[in-house]
Amino acid sequence: MGKRKGKQSDNASRSALGAMADAWEESRSGLISPEKPPGFNEHSELDIWREPLKPALPVDIHVPFESLQAVRAFLEFNGIHYSVMIDDVQVLLNKEKEHMALSRSKERNNKSYDYGAYHTLEEINMWMDNLVADHPSLVSKIQIGLSFEGRPLYVLKIASDYGKDPSLTSILNTMDIFFEIVTNPDGYDFTHKSNRMWRKTRSINPGSSCIGVDPNRNWQIGFGGPGTSTYPCDETYCGPFAHSESEVRSIADFILFHGNFKAMITIHSYSQMLMFPNGYTSTPVPNKEELHTLAKSAVDALASVYGTTYTYGDMYTTICRFPEDGSNASSIYKRGCEKYEDRLLVLVMNMHEDVLDDLKNPLKTTSEIDNLSTSLKENMVLRITANSEEQIYMLKDLAELDHLQLDVWREAVKPEDSMDIHVPHSSLQTVKAFLESHGISYSVMIEDVQIYNWMDELASEYPHLVTKEQIGSSYEGRPLYILKIASDYGNDESITSILDQMDIFIEIVTNPDGFHFTHTKNRMWRKTRSINAGTSCVGVDPNRNWDAGFGGPGASSQPCSETYRGPRANSEKEVKAIVDFVQAHGNIKAFVSIHSYSQLLLYPYGYTSTPVPDKQELHDLAQRAVSALSSLYGTSYRYGSIITTIYQASGGTIDWTYKQGIKYSYTFELRDNGRYGFLLPANQIIPTAQETWLAVKVIMEHTRDNPY
Repeated sequence: MGKRKGKQSDNASRSALGAMADAWEESRSGLISPEKPPGFNEHSELDIWREPLKPALPVDIHVPFESLQAVRAFLEFNGIHYSVMIDDVQVLLNKEKEHMALSRSKERNNKSYDYGAYHTLEEINMWMDNLVADHPSLVSKIQIGLSFEGRPLYVLKIASDYGKDPSLTSILNTMDIFFEIVTNPDGYDFTHKSNRMWRKTRSINPGSSCIGVDPNRNWQIGFGGPGTSTYPCDETYCGPFAHSESEVRSIADFILFHGNFKAMITIHSYSQMLMFPNGYTSTPVPNKEELHTLAKSAVDALASVYGTTYTYGDMYTTICRFPEDGSNASSIYKRGCEKYEDRLLVLVMNMHEDVLDDLKNPLKTTSEIDNLSTSLKENMVLRITANSEEQIYMLKDLAELDHLQLDVWREAVKPEDSMDIHVPHSSLQTVKAFLESHGISYSVMIEDVQIYNWMDELASEYPHLVTKEQIGSSYEGRPLYILKIASDYGNDESITSILDQMDIFIEIVTNPDGFHFTHTKNRMWRKTRSINAGTSCVGVDPNRNWDAGFGGPGASSQPCSETYRGPRANSEKEVKAIVDFVQAHGNIKAFVSIHSYSQLLLYPYGYTSTPVPDKQELHDLAQRAVSALSSLYGTSYRYGSIITTIYQASGGTIDWTYKQGIKYSYTFELRDNGRYGFLLPANQIIPTAQETWLAVKVIMEHTRDNPY
């Protein structure tokens, strides 16, 4: 099963690591998702402060304490040099808060205003008011718009009447200077109150729980091109359309209305760079040489005070190998202005499982899965063969990257095992590049991957043989039916003999909500459809929800995982209905659960390696059943206990039924071995049923002949 863990980070101590991208050229395809680079939202475990761009350039990553060991192991395993930049980020945050508190305690006027401290939005607005009041002939405050959350967007206009510095006086005698102190007040306020590392706006994105737009990807120049993301959860999300953000639109309107701007400077952090357009294209701007010369002069002046070294040049060549579209620097240049900008492009890195717990692009939250196109055209199923334990570990890491939307159909447990992964078209290039860069072999298994009436008719046509009983209702209110097959058969001597001594109960669809969902929304859905409190991820794995080793190894406590066990044993109505039926009946002798795929016949236990008391009898019976099955079409099945045949799995159905005294408890994993996996062609349905029936018949006959 594919794991989908979800873990939210808190404000616990973190470190910032600096790593050198020495192996960039060799591993770039394994580090980047060119289709849609994942963003890091406020719940992300990792936060890349400076991205990997080319060999020997540093990469800065903000790492939570609980992930440090895994990150370091990854870097050391791959021979990537690193050093600790900031030993404990929380210490810096605490010092910052102390400094702010001290500054806040001082008298609030312009003379005592602490320019060496970070201030709240309210304090900045008060400072602007005081500045205007103290210098009414020099400074005026203009509101140019409102933020998404309704905060005013102010600019300070510095006009003539300065007189102290001849150079500045000369400038102000010929032009005005406008300062927008806080361009994103909603985001700035959010950094003080909720998430210190927030970098986007706070606008609502319809259809997504992810908030905000990168205001520096929202400008109308190369909008939506390379270097930006169209996914709302990414830090570089460009927005639904150019100038969609009121914070951006207000600046654009102000510039257009003014009509006579000669220079534009924007100040970001960090990296010590001074840049000019373009960022969205490698085509140089017409006055590149002038801008370059001016940048050099500015950088030299800056360095003259403390010796601080800045790099400078156009954005495209200075900080990124990829064009970055929709930036305000490039946009404003088209109106005759130059612009300085810095860039924080988030790239996906192949890390260990603990690091990637929620590097998961929220693309895989269930609410958004529900809205995805259900067409499986151009998706593929890859059969991947790991040659070492290290490669198995890498594949598990890969499966944890939720932005890739991978669905693991079969896991690799040991080297040389095959791992089958359903890969959406949008992730094929990334997955193939990852596999090839790590020397992991793969092949394409499948290309272009996409009852009630019958039960009523059966009961109507054979009223003495078949009855339909409702044993409960699903989470969404669908009836849970079983068919009772009783005596009065007469066609097959063996079956008649069985039915003369016992009844057969068949639950055709044990998870009707999930089954319906596979037809209407997501063909690959495997869980129930119950709501999980506190998360947008829906459903529980009904085969991890039983009261047999519940919550142990092989079951997940994370609601977003395909193997999520649920909040408690028997929490799912679909499971509880079977439990109640079995316990109320009290005399069930055999229980057969039918799944797909892998061609296996399994018996308990799955949650523990301790053999069941009846292991030898169950093993011998499984061998005879498998022999009968293969006699029809030669289909080969493996058999044995769950834990020794496939893997450890807690909270399983037949472990519970065996513990209820039902000795002959078995699980079939039907055709095939993975050529088609969960998408078995319809022309194999009848042959599969025919051969499986022979095996089930052997189990029923043995149950009849061996009462207990």
